[in-house]
Amino acid sequence: MSGGSKILVVDDVPENVRLLEAVLTSRGYDVVSATDGRVALELAVSAKPDLVLLDVVMPELDGYAVCRRLRESEETAVLPVIMVTASQGSEKTKAIEAGADDLIAKPLDHDELLARVRSLLRIKRYHDTIKVQAAELLEFNRTLEARVRTQVEEVERLGRLRRFLSPQLADAIVSSGDDTILRSHRRQVAMLFADLRGWTSFVEAVEPEELMHVLAEFHGTIGALVRRFDATVGFLQGDGVQTDAPVAEAWTRPRLRHRRRAGVRDLRRGRLRGPLRLRGDRCGDESRVPARGRGGRRPDPDPAASLCGGRGRCRG
Repeated sequence: MSGGSKILVVDDVPENVRLLEAVLTSRGYDVVSATDGRVALELAVSAKPDLVLLDVVMPELDGYAVCRRLRESEETAVLPVIMVTASQGSEKTKAIEAGADDLIAKPLDHDELLARVRSLLRIKRYHDTIKVQAAELLEFNRTLEARVRTQVEEVERLGRLRRFLSPQLADAIVSSGDDTILRSHRRQVAMLFADLRGWTSFVEAVEPEELMHVLAEFHGTIGALVRRFDATVGFLQGDGVQTDAPVAEAWTRPRLRHRRRAGVRDLRRGRLRGPLRLRGDRCGDESRVPARGRGGRRPDPDPAASLCGGRGRCRG
């Protein structure tokens, strides 16, 4: 199989050129020809052949001189060359010294010629593959440092953003490559601050297991609200939490108040039980409503009395 390979035939005898063209084109090779050494050197660069069949005896530049010049040029330094000669004696040594890859004697054996051509074309394809891979590796190494530096900067930037923003928002900003939202600007946001009234006395009156159970329920309720409104948690410490949520510009103020109070109601209707009351948000909307028990009754205002069986003091 020729694989569309191009072969440059160089011979000063037109009959020899036509003979080689007939043999090679019948096997699917693309053939270009030259009848002197200077034209051959020009075609070796412009036509970009995959192999050269070069006659030794030619006027002006002979085959040895042409082969040496091909090897001196970076573009043709590894171009396969088969020299065609009438003798196998001293010319064989001179051909190898000039840089030829192979030598074939006249009269030509067509099968031998085609076998040598296929062998050198296979080596040429391997060389071309290695050359392409080397160029790709060089380009990869050239840009590797810049890409690593960019990735390190992104990781550091993501770490800084996650100190102040939710992980989802930080990832979205870094992946988008657009940090205009981080520039100085004004936005309307809703802020909620909530803690549990009576927390100190409640902590002193209950066992650690009950305390952690209540905290888990409170944090679970707060977490659901944060996810629902795409809020950002400013701080969360014990029974205290502060969150900020974005507000759409199209919302009216009555609707904002409605959504804010809806969030407070969600906290009040949570599963929290006991003598704990919820403090309202920053806007002065303090909803000091005690959490209700299972039967809908308000708990005893005295935490110790409620938790200790209504006797005013804990059992020993």
